[in-house]
Amino acid sequence: MKKILVISAALLAGCTTTTPEMAAVQVVGSPQAVAGCKYLRSVQGDQNLIGGVMLQGAAYKDAINQMKKQTVAVGGNRLYVTNATSGMGGANAIGDAYKC
Repeated sequence: MKKILVISAALLAGCTTTTPEMAAVQVVGSPQAVAGCKYLRSVQGDQNLIGGVMLQGAAYKDAINQMKKQTVAVGGNRLYVTNATSGMGGANAIGDAYKC
């Protein structure tokens, strides 16, 4: 069991870190939240952490952080998440980057 926790901690250490620019990206889940904003491009994030229930939240957060990083890279400040899944094998998410 201790070996699994050490491996899990090592995997989490490699996850996407948040920058101040990424922290400023607003994550939204409805098309109304991006009405009037300029569409920039589609983005996606995935994190395939094997670790069960305890790491589902971390996998989802990392997938969203990957998408925030892509949003910042194209000059966006709002992320519209159109589809996200998480489970025992990790998390996957897709969405659109916008400048509002």
